[in-house]
Amino acid sequence: MLHVRAAARSVLAACLAAPCFVSAVALAQTSQAGQMPGGMPDARMMSGIPMPAGDVPDGTISVRLVRGEISNILPKQPVELVVDGKTRTAKTDDTGRAQFSGVAAGANAQAVATVDGERIESQRFAMPEKGGVRLMLVASGAGTAAGTAQPDAAPVPGAVTFGGDSRIVIEFDDDTLSVFYLLDVINDGRAPVNPSMPVVFDLPEDAMGASLLEGSSPQAQVKGGRVSIAGPFKPGRTTVQIGYQLPPLGDARRLVQQFPAAFDAMSITVQKAGNVQVKSAQLAQQQDVPADGKVYVLGSGPTLPARRPLTIELSGLPHRETWPRNVSLLIALAILGAGLWSGLGRSRSGIAARRRELEGRRDRLFAELVRLEQAKRAGTIDTDTYGERRAHLMTTLERIYGELDGAALSGASDMGTPGGGDRGLAA
Repeated sequence: MLHVRAAARSVLAACLAAPCFVSAVALAQTSQAGQMPGGMPDARMMSGIPMPAGDVPDGTISVRLVRGEISNILPKQPVELVVDGKTRTAKTDDTGRAQFSGVAAGANAQAVATVDGERIESQRFAMPEKGGVRLMLVASGAGTAAGTAQPDAAPVPGAVTFGGDSRIVIEFDDDTLSVFYLLDVINDGRAPVNPSMPVVFDLPEDAMGASLLEGSSPQAQVKGGRVSIAGPFKPGRTTVQIGYQLPPLGDARRLVQQFPAAFDAMSITVQKAGNVQVKSAQLAQQQDVPADGKVYVLGSGPTLPARRPLTIELSGLPHRETWPRNVSLLIALAILGAGLWSGLGRSRSGIAARRRELEGRRDRLFAELVRLEQAKRAGTIDTDTYGERRAHLMTTLERIYGELDGAALSGASDMGTPGGGDRGLAA
C-alpha cells in the first residue's frame, strides 16, 4: 500500500513554496514565516522575492500578479518596473504575468503594482549577468471573489491549465519508486468552464496501487491506471493529487507521461537518494535543496503544452542486485530437476519389478489351471468345485494380462485383497 499521505506531506512542506524555481533563501523564508490553514504555504511570504531563472531570456524580468493565493491571478493589471530610477509599465497577460525585456546586467530594479489602492513592492535586486528573473507580487486576499468570479454562472466552453503549485514528486521506498502528481487545475475565467476535450489521462502501464490523495477534489477519479477529472471547473483552482508506485527496474528508469492540459510551468521534485541523477528536456535548470532531513532535486522548466510527452530519465537509482536471487532460482530449479529425474528412475524401476511379479503370478496360475484340468480328467474333483476354481483362475489371469498390457496398473493394488487375486489357489 502506498504511504502517499506521509510522503506527500514531507514533500509539500519543502517544495510547495516554489511555483517556479525558488532559491534556498526563498524556501527558508517561506518555511519559517508560516503556512495557511490546511498546510498550504502563505503566498504573501513569497511576495516580492526575486528568483533567478535560467529559462527566462537574458535581461528579462517576469512579474506575476496574484491576489491572496497563487491560483487567483490578476490579468490586465498595470505593473511598474523601476530600473536605475527610470520607470517602465506593462500590463499582465491572461496568465497574470507582466514581462520586461532589455534590462541591462547589473542594473538595480524593483517591481511595483497597485491593486485596489494597495501598493505592493518587490525587493530591490541587481539584474544577473545570465538568464532572467521571476518574481511574484501578492495583493491582499480581501475581496477575492467580490465582483469578479461568478461560480454560479452557467458553464461556458473554455480551457484549463495545470498551474499554481502543480508539480511531479518522486520519492523512494527501498528500491520502489513512489510517484505523486500534485495538480492544480486552473480556470482563470469568471465563470465555470467545460473544456472541449475531456481531462483524462493514463498512468504508465506498470503503475501500481494508484489512488487519490487526501484533499483531492471529488471531481477526480482513479480507476485502474486511468485518471479522469470531470468538469465543469469553477473559477480558480481545483486540486487533484494522485499517488502510485513503480516496480524496481535496476539503477535506471525512464518515466513518460502525457497530460491533457498544459502546464503553466513545469516543476519536478526528486528525492536525492544514493547517486540519483535527473535528466529531462523539459527542465531548464536543477538545484539540490535540503528539507525535512532529506535532499531533493528541484527542477523547473517552461510551459509544457497539452498532450506533449513529459520524459524524465532517472539514473543511479537505489536498487538491490538481482544476481543473488537469480542464482538461488537456478539452484532451486536444479534441485527440482534432480528430484524429478530421480523419481522418474525410481518409477521405471518399480514398473519393471511389478511386471516381473505379474509374470511370475501368471505362470503360477497357468500351472494351477493345468493341475485343475488334470484332476477333472482323473475324476478326483467334483463338478461344482472344478467350476468355481476354474472361473476364479480365469478371472485372475484376465486381470494380470490387463496389467501386463499397461491398461490397468492402478488395479494392481486390488490383487491380493480379500476376494481377489490368487487367494486360495494353492488349496
